[in-house]
Amino acid sequence: ALATDQLSGGIPKISCIVTANSNNPALICKQMLTESGIDSVRILSSFNEWEAHCNNMGYAFNGVIDTSMTLRKALDLVSTAGRGSVIQFGSKFEVIMDRAETIPVQSFMFGMGNILKDSFSQSFLPILDRANVIEATYYDADLDYEPTIVEVSNNNYDSVAEENRTSVTLVGFTNRQQAIKHCRYLLNCNRYLTETVSIEADKDSLVCKYGDIVRVSHDVPQYGFSGRIKACTLTTVTIDREVTMVSGKSYY
Repeated sequence: ALATDQLSGGIPKISCIVTANSNNPALICKQMLTESGIDSVRILSSFNEWEAHCNNMGYAFNGVIDTSMTLRKALDLVSTAGRGSVIQFGSKFEVIMDRAETIPVQSFMFGMGNILKDSFSQSFLPILDRANVIEATYYDADLDYEPTIVEVSNNNYDSVAEENRTSVTLVGFTNRQQAIKHCRYLLNCNRYLTETVSIEADKDSLVCKYGDIVRVSHDVPQYGFSGRIKACTLTTVTIDREVTMVSGKSYY
C-alpha cells in the first residue's frame, strides 16, 4: 500500500488529556462570557464573590464541552457544578448563588398592601411523589474518566414505603465524593423545598431581583397580617385596616 496524506476507512477515535486555566465554575463561566464578546464591564462583581464561594466549598468543574451548544446551555452546564445560576439583567450579567443566607433586618415584604388581588397561589408536591433515590452518572478520573454510576438515597429511605428513583448525569464531576455530595444536595432540595408561592405585584416589586430573600404575608394561609400605612406622625401611625393590639406588647 502506498502512504498518502488521506485517511481511509472510518473517522479515527482520538483520546487526549485536556488541561485548563482553572476548574472554578465562576472563572469558567466568566471566561465563556468574555470569549463570546461580552465586555468585562458588563460582568458584575458577583462573579468574584461566586469564585471565592466555590473555592471555600470545593466546587469544581472538570469537563470538556465537545459538542455544539448555545452559550446559555454551556453556562447552565458549568454553573450547576458551582450551585449558581448566571442571569442576564438587560445588557449585564450577574450570578445568583444557592447558599445559606440570613434574612436581612430591612428586607422587602410582599403583603396584602402590594400583592395584586387574586394573584396569590400556593402549590405543594406530595412527599411520596418526590425522588428519594438518585442514580448519578459521573466521569471518574481514577477510572480513566469512564462513565461511572453511584446511587445515593435519602437519609430516611428505610422508613419510606415507596421507592421513587431518578437518574442524573453530572458533567464535569470527576470523583465519587463530589458526585455523592451533589446528589445529597439534590435530595435535600427535594425533601425540604415543599412549598411554592406565586404572587403578582405592582411597581413595588422592581426593587427586588431574582435570588433575593423576601418576606410574604397573606390572609389566606394566615401568614401574619399586613397592609399599608396611610398616614403617620411622630407619635401615631394610621393603617388601612383594623387590627387588635395586645396590651403590653411592643410593635415595631
